[in-house]
Amino acid sequence: MSELLQTLVQTGRLQYWNQVNRTGLFLAFLPFLVFWVQPNFGTAQETIQFNANGKLYRANIVWIVKHNGVTYRQQTAHALDRTGADNFDLAVHFAFENDTVPEDPNLVWGFQFEQGGNLITPARNEKISRSVDLFQRFHLSGTGDAYLTISPKIWRRTPSDQYQVVTQATPVIIGFTVTAPTLSVTAAEPARTRQDSTRRRTQPISTLPSVQPNTDEERAYAEAVRLADTQERIKALIDFVDTYAEANPRSGLVAEAIKNIPLGTSLPKRQNENAISYIIDNAVNPRVDSSSGWRTNLSPEGFGRFRLTLDDLGDTVHYIRIADPGKNAPYNRPRELSPFEQIKVELAGEDIDSFRIKTMGGTPPFIIFLSQNKVHKIRYILNQTDTTWAFSKASCTSCKTGKHTLEVYNSDFSTLLLRVEGAIHIRKINYYNAGAFAVLGLLLLSFAYKPLVRAWRRYRYNKTLREIEAWEEKG
Repeated sequence: MSELLQTLVQTGRLQYWNQVNRTGLFLAFLPFLVFWVQPNFGTAQETIQFNANGKLYRANIVWIVKHNGVTYRQQTAHALDRTGADNFDLAVHFAFENDTVPEDPNLVWGFQFEQGGNLITPARNEKISRSVDLFQRFHLSGTGDAYLTISPKIWRRTPSDQYQVVTQATPVIIGFTVTAPTLSVTAAEPARTRQDSTRRRTQPISTLPSVQPNTDEERAYAEAVRLADTQERIKALIDFVDTYAEANPRSGLVAEAIKNIPLGTSLPKRQNENAISYIIDNAVNPRVDSSSGWRTNLSPEGFGRFRLTLDDLGDTVHYIRIADPGKNAPYNRPRELSPFEQIKVELAGEDIDSFRIKTMGGTPPFIIFLSQNKVHKIRYILNQTDTTWAFSKASCTSCKTGKHTLEVYNSDFSTLLLRVEGAIHIRKINYYNAGAFAVLGLLLLSFAYKPLVRAWRRYRYNKTLREIEAWEEKG
């Protein structure tokens, strides 16, 4: 009996220690388990797979939203504050399993996007590349709710240089709540109007000491940064740099202004059979991403201007990424150049009432400016492409009689699509002069009225007399 009891006690102890050991092992591996599982909590995941030349390819789709220096990875809901920045960037990464990228050069991939709501531009487009990283910048306007529908796709390029969809992943819906909170007013600070608060928030942060605008340069800079409208402010700063940089390139105001405008690039221009070139404007410290596969050369062309030359690889897919870390955010972020993208903007003609702009390709909206003597007069917005659109000259109430310079930019001012000096002729009636001439005419008429009446009567009398004489001669 005692042996049986001893056996039962030992058996119970063994079971107890087995349970303790299992619990200890679980607790020991718990941190590793949490580390492995945690990245998958609260995020979405999409996968796309397809066959090519008898081989199965599979890629995980990773998307990242960057706004005002904050990165959101794989999230489907975002709260964006326009006080910090009016733009956000979307990066989509195709993570091919085992880094096995299809070798077929006719296979490309990317995504198609379309917005819901009316707060995001561009509203719809598609990005196609053989790069595993694709980027798109969006501009925010207004406040409220909006969303983007992202559809990852695989395309195959046909012999006629068209793209046919091979397969696509389940569309992803990314939501945005856009806000622009006002500044709080403390008891020690006098209350400001809403317009004053908006102007204060939208001014670029300057590292320069405050200066009294005594010179023309200081007054022009102060007027530019005081503009509340983002597009108007950027254009004013571009004009400021164009006006004062050549005469005084060491100016601190010019150096500050150039940091707060986008890196400007011309449209690609073929130099010869083997090279394509861009002119880079308003640059501080431009850098070209060499991982894109293009052979590039960046050479200075003067203050704030560089020439970027690309060896023509016969490539109609790859993008070129260029950034300027010397600029202030958000203008220091990378942007993509598409040497193969066909964009054409031209002045289609004008008449006394309007002028016409013709666009082919590109992503609207396009921003159109008229200026006279380097002074901006009016801004037009063209929300369509592949069209010819007429713009009324009468709507430019600040325009004066004479020739006006025409400039057309893309939506974020990163590309000057067209510039024609003295292209638009506007004639305005000078009502002061017209009134003066009218008064003068009435005065002259009043003084000449009686002499004219007497002359008319004399003419009628002489005519009647000649008719009587002629009648008498016949009788």
